[in-house]
Amino acid sequence: NATKNVKHGEKNMDPKLLYATFKRNDAPAWRCPNCMNETLEIVADSFVETDSSATTQFRDEVWFDEEMSGGVFSCVLRCTRQACQEKVALSGQVVAVECFNDEMTERWYVSGFRPKYFYPPLPLFLFPEKCPEDIADLLAEVSALIPSHPASAVNTMRTILEMMLDSLDVPREKTVKGKIIRLSTHERITNYSDKLGPNKDAFMALKWLGNHGSHGGIKVTRSSINDGCILIGHLIDFLFLESPDVTIHIERINNVYAPKKE
Repeated sequence: NATKNVKHGEKNMDPKLLYATFKRNDAPAWRCPNCMNETLEIVADSFVETDSSATTQFRDEVWFDEEMSGGVFSCVLRCTRQACQEKVALSGQVVAVECFNDEMTERWYVSGFRPKYFYPPLPLFLFPEKCPEDIADLLAEVSALIPSHPASAVNTMRTILEMMLDSLDVPREKTVKGKIIRLSTHERITNYSDKLGPNKDAFMALKWLGNHGSHGGIKVTRSSINDGCILIGHLIDFLFLESPDVTIHIERINNVYAPKKE
């Protein structure tokens, strides 16, 4: 995996950019999977848009409204940095996007493009150098799954949650009367909350999200997945990002301003 060692203050990519509908002349600033800068742009002559079978078949019918139109698209993204120029394949769904003039007196539709697949996957997370490789691989998998398989992305988040608990030496099982009993994720969080510090609630929120992703029930919304990504990014930094050494700055200020010891 191409990675950039994240530093304090650097941000993960907004999850919405992996699935949000965009217009041809207003594409997002996607992050390059090679150099990790937000420098991917659409290669103009690579863009292909085509109507769905239903749109082609019924467009001339009197009852057909333009908002019913749909199709598919594909294109190539290219990094604009001269030293990189990485290429990414993008494909997805074409939908009708409603537009109005400023006075709201006129309405028309333009094509909107909803990403479903990036290859290579775009890096949603910037993970620290000390992040274990197996967790880093699953973070990349979340990025790949979000556009077209959000429920599977949540399942992967649940696996990452278990592995983050492992990294804090939270046991997966306990022995009772000579029998080994497997601990549930809920028990791992509540029984060993002292190991989680101020982040117990973040771990528990991810557990609730993961429950619904794997067991059904309340539909997992895009906004909930966004929240889950933000929490995972926070916990990854908490676990594996070293705080900067500010000793020299403390010493310099103290040397000038702190009262001198007798």
